Amino acid sequence: MLIPNFVQVTYYSGTRGGTGKTTLAVNTALALPQSLGGRVVLVDLGVDSTDRASRLLGVDSSIPGATDFLMGDVNDVDQIIARSAYLPNSVFVVPPGRYRSYQVIYTDVSVRRILDRWLYMVSAIAMRTRARAILVDLPAQPPQNLLIPVLVASHIINLVMEYSSDVEDVLREIDDEYVKVLAIKVSKVVNVILNKAFPGVDNQEARIRNYAHGGAVITVPMVPEVHFATAVKLKPAILLEPKGQLGAFRKAVDNVVKTITRQVRSILG
Repeated sequence: MLIPNFVQVTYYSGTRGGTGKTTLAVNTALALPQSLGGRVVLVDLGVDSTDRASRLLGVDSSIPGATDFLMGDVNDVDQIIARSAYLPNSVFVVPPGRYRSYQVIYTDVSVRRILDRWLYMVSAIAMRTRARAILVDLPAQPPQNLLIPVLVASHIINLVMEYSSDVEDVLREIDDEYVKVLAIKVSKVVNVILNKAFPGVDNQEARIRNYAHGGAVITVPMVPEVHFATAVKLKPAILLEPKGQLGAFRKAVDNVVKTITRQVRSILG
């Protein structure tokens, strides 16, 4: 099979939930097609039963999905690809599938086998959809046998962190346990995206810059209006009129999108 020309962009927050990772992944998925000039696929790995990315993009998460393919229950990627309710010709979604975290942890499918299946899956999805970017939304504290293959296959890793006093400790742990180890074999771009309502109130952005390997440190304010749109309206905030605090969020998302677009184009050459 020919290797498609695409870039895998993974969103990861370590063991922390509530960082705004899924919100950011969904909103950038909707903004990237115009900026990138090509189609985008979002793979929702919400094996923690959240499947929020799929639902935010208007996709039925009960259909077969990524884990069904990885575990060998499905072999045709056409069965796991759905069109987003928004921009259906440009944004595609792969829901999590029927496997939950504990089932993935205790599967007898080896990590090597999951990696092989993952590489085949994303390549086939990119060919079917003609996507230039495959975005992957990892859950908080994902199973190791799922996390490692996804990170190994990633070209760009977005570490989405919530502003807190221990964010440096969290980033250091991720850096030591995963990023540095993976970078031995494969060069990757790592961005640190900080969910921070008031950028510039301290020098935290400067202190965490060492964890952005070949990438950028970007601040995104997850304002209350964003949480309301995500949790109550179940609608991506980027689709709402950018008034008041939503305007600051939209501006920050645009900055993330421009950064990712530049990095994707650089990798594709």
